[in-house]
Amino acid sequence: MLGYCIYGVTGVVVNEKLSINRKELKNFRALLYQIEQSGFEGKSWHGKSENLLSAIRGYAHFINMVDKSKGKKYITQIEAISKKYSNHTKPKDIETPPQKEESFIDNILNMFRK
Repeated sequence: MLGYCIYGVTGVVVNEKLSINRKELKNFRALLYQIEQSGFEGKSWHGKSENLLSAIRGYAHFINMVDKSKGKKYITQIEAISKKYSNHTKPKDIETPPQKEESFIDNILNMFRK
């Protein structure tokens, strides 16, 4: 008897119908629940915690591309989270250090240093 195989391409399970990996979806639901309960502090998605709202919003839209019914539910849930924690959604002021003008020679030398 043959075992059950999961065929996946770029995060999409392509067995009998297109779907999202169950384990990944379960982790995503758990993260959304935790954020709803206690906020964004200390949470991360795929090891990244900076701009978490954008990351989870993007993943919800990815789910929506694969499965409209599930995706719509998560997008609605994230919008509610966004309204609840509206102070987290404001972009932080990021100071960019002044950039030094590089000469043509510096650019060529940097090519050889890499």
